[in-house]
Amino acid sequence: MNLAFFHDHKFRFDGKQYYSTGGLSENALARYSALFDNVAVYARVIPMAKDEKLSPITNEHVRIIDYREADLGREIAKSDFVVARIPSLVGIIAALKARQLKRKYLLEVVGCPWDALWNHSIRGKMLALPMTLLMKLVVRNSPYVVYVTRRFLQKRYPTRGKSVAISNVDISMKDADILEKRLSRIARRESPLIIGTTAALDVAYKGQRYVIEALGKLRRQGIERFKYELVGSGDPAFLQGISGQEGVADLVEIIGPMPHGEVLRWLERVDVYIQPSKQEGLPRALIEAMSRGCLAFGSRTAGIPELLPEKYLFSKGSRKEIARLLKSVSIEEMTDAAKINIDAANQYNRDVLNARRKEFFEQAMYETIGSDAHEKGDV
Repeated sequence: MNLAFFHDHKFRFDGKQYYSTGGLSENALARYSALFDNVAVYARVIPMAKDEKLSPITNEHVRIIDYREADLGREIAKSDFVVARIPSLVGIIAALKARQLKRKYLLEVVGCPWDALWNHSIRGKMLALPMTLLMKLVVRNSPYVVYVTRRFLQKRYPTRGKSVAISNVDISMKDADILEKRLSRIARRESPLIIGTTAALDVAYKGQRYVIEALGKLRRQGIERFKYELVGSGDPAFLQGISGQEGVADLVEIIGPMPHGEVLRWLERVDVYIQPSKQEGLPRALIEAMSRGCLAFGSRTAGIPELLPEKYLFSKGSRKEIARLLKSVSIEEMTDAAKINIDAANQYNRDVLNARRKEFFEQAMYETIGSDAHEKGDV
């Protein structure tokens, strides 16, 4: 079977090889190539920057195609199955086109366009309402929907079709020494304590500025026991400017993009992970940090409260609450959180999620084949 997959993910191309960041890594694409003979991914393709360190896409069953250069209707018509990841404009267009062409399709709902656009820019605020209403319509009419949250997105974007909750996280919990390594690090009481965030550096709603401003608040109180490391792609100029204004440039390190395997190793030396976003689905980066035993804090938005206890949540954009949580960090707090978070992350183990995803996809694929055959009079 041939799969057509649609999302506005940005792949990099160096003239010979495609590379990816984050959500559509080699491992993520392998989920689809395990189920389909050929996978055509319609996304955005941009030139590879010289200093970027990203993971290559080497799967021979996967083709990366710039959707801006493709006839989406023709590509959907010749495919056996369509998967559209939303919110994304190309995903919504693909879903509408698949419905128009009477091709069954599946949606992966990974975030909320209202939160993303409203917290993005003035232009974003203008687009927030129409995009949200359009997504509500598309999800409601979809025959199959995979949600990455357990409750939040299901409540905001309900469907009349069949649905399942499956995070798009990709974690292997095969390292039996994760907890031992974490407890050993905590016992060494290394200074400074490393705070970490993994997110795009030039997307305002990711919220790293609020952590930097909280560090400024703490420094003015004479507290300087933290260093903030930021991993992610994008122009860091704005965040560097905030660091300078707050007088904490020496406490903030912009690491930049990093291959996924290296991110997990980096998380093993992060003491406190913070997800300060104003918009998320169910943040993969937060679950990955929990899987490494990090003490984790997060904003009270979207799927984050499904992962963390109330005492580790803060209001969106609240420097004061972030500073208060950082001041409260203790050896006891980190030790307790290590055990709890590793256990919680086990629910998102790659093998468990892949088995659930395979079952749901095969149900959709079987019903699609049966329906098509019935329409053609073959059964």
